[in-house]
Amino acid sequence: MDSNVKLKFIKKESGIVYIKLNREIGDMNKDKNLPLYSIVNTITEVPKVEKVVIRTNKGEYSYNRNRSVLKREKT
Repeated sequence: MDSNVKLKFIKKESGIVYIKLNREIGDMNKDKNLPLYSIVNTITEVPKVEKVVIRTNKGEYSYNRNRSVLKREKT
């Protein structure tokens, strides 16, 4: 991820975490963007968080946790 990307704010409201970034960092659905997957999967580990909405200078993107992206041992 670009080192010039800055977090402007983050808030949780009704099971949704809203993140505002200062600039575009890509679209997870199109780009298979691992940093975005990491952000979404980490934040959705918090109890009662079901969705992450990332807002940037170019739009708003909603993501639900996708457990099928990263394979891990079930131990």
